[in-house]
Amino acid sequence: MGSHDAHIDLLPDDILELVLLGLHSPLWLLRAASTCKRWRRIISSAVFALHGRRSVVAGSYYHQEASSLRPRFEPSPSTAAAIDAGNFSLDFLPGSISDDKCSWTIKDSRGSLLLLYYYNPKSGRRDLIVCEPLTRRHVVMPPPPKPPVFYWNAMAVLLNGDGDGGAIGMSSFRVLLCSYEYARIRACVFTSGSSNSSSAFLRETSIDNIPLSFCTMGFTAGRCYWQYDGGKAVVALDGSTLKFSSFMLPIENEENFRKMILTVGRDGDARIVAEGRGNILKIFARSKGGAGGEEWELEKTIEVTAVMLGLPQLQFFHLTSDQPHDDEGIVRIFGYDGGRAPDGTSMRFHLDMETMESERLPGCDLGYMRQAYPSEFPWPPTLRACTDDNT
Repeated sequence: MGSHDAHIDLLPDDILELVLLGLHSPLWLLRAASTCKRWRRIISSAVFALHGRRSVVAGSYYHQEASSLRPRFEPSPSTAAAIDAGNFSLDFLPGSISDDKCSWTIKDSRGSLLLLYYYNPKSGRRDLIVCEPLTRRHVVMPPPPKPPVFYWNAMAVLLNGDGDGGAIGMSSFRVLLCSYEYARIRACVFTSGSSNSSSAFLRETSIDNIPLSFCTMGFTAGRCYWQYDGGKAVVALDGSTLKFSSFMLPIENEENFRKMILTVGRDGDARIVAEGRGNILKIFARSKGGAGGEEWELEKTIEVTAVMLGLPQLQFFHLTSDQPHDDEGIVRIFGYDGGRAPDGTSMRFHLDMETMESERLPGCDLGYMRQAYPSEFPWPPTLRACTDDNT
């Protein structure tokens, strides 16, 4: 044994734990755990799992052109050289891979988990499936109480199992399922069961008198949102308390917005961003300390210009559908020249709503049409026991 190894062995467990906590990637932790039993014991301890959480994105899942094909995994640039994308394949999920009649739809991703809707027209089977691709584990969610839910157009969201911002995994998750049924929004919550291969229905709630013209906005900062009446009226559902609230946005009668999206502000609270004519963005935020019911106010108006982005050839700008909900204070914008340039220039940007700084995004210009579903490495890492005391 070299002197360097001897010095490491002299470190007490609490100091060695701090050293191991400094390893950023779960891949490095796996290699460290395979070094010796002592390191593995520290890494696999409950204390280390609590303090050593690292949110490292292994890659993202994308829908394929044919819905019968299972979603495809693409590694992140930072992990592409270190991982085998085949280990993230969804070929372990139920259903025949060669059946071109079945369809797969990603509903959500969170942490290392993926939530999918599977439909088999031959058997009539419709399932919501929660899976952890890297460990090849999955659970089929039980159907909600009657009446049945049409999964294909319902909003389904993955939540942490403890409802208090803790870690998420196959043994600790919740699924929030929201559907529109006969002028009401119905919300059901399912939770992970007593084992990694089971789940259970938890509870449900609903709100009535929702017009057919409503539009689903999505989920961000712990709440689901829907809007109607030209975007003026908004309904929100808290994913933790399962309580509905409603409010009116301060929008003028003559205002007509082409798109309304959700994002997150620097304070971690939701923002509603409305896209108007003339490349105008209006940002609405919840009022602080308001008395009575929930109130929202106009926080900022932004005129997106080519000068702001440093690209004078662009003329038109739109909010994309794949907003970065995990990047606080950021909206994603697609800009194009209206066909005036010979090559039809188009680009994607991240725009900081506070500083007005912009960043051009890499990749294909048409990539803004693809929704990415990030997948992190599981935590804590799955470790195999060391059987030799001398290793």
